[in-house]
Amino acid sequence: MKTTFRTLLICSSFFFMVPGVNAQVSDQELINTVFGKDLEVYFSFNAGSKAEINSLSRSISIDNVTAELKVYAYANRKEFAEFLSSGLIYEILPHPGDFNGFINMKDQVNTR
Repeated sequence: MKTTFRTLLICSSFFFMVPGVNAQVSDQELINTVFGKDLEVYFSFNAGSKAEINSLSRSISIDNVTAELKVYAYANRKEFAEFLSSGLIYEILPHPGDFNGFINMKDQVNTR
């Protein structure tokens, strides 16, 4: 009985440790996952100030900035690696020009 309990305890401890090990992904592994075969990535993040945006614009291509300082930007692998060092939280977005597989066509159009 003690052996079974001890085995169960060891296995369950190992099970809970594995996610913590896998959660620590290197920047290079993250970049490989984010980019896949793409040459650039489109993403957004919230900036703290206009000065921060100005500083980041030296390494990434800023596409748009909203009044709330939400920034939309493009970056290649090297630029994105530099951006990651900022520690900002970001969201990967589909490229604005990519086809999403849905076409909304009208059956009838009034041309008068």
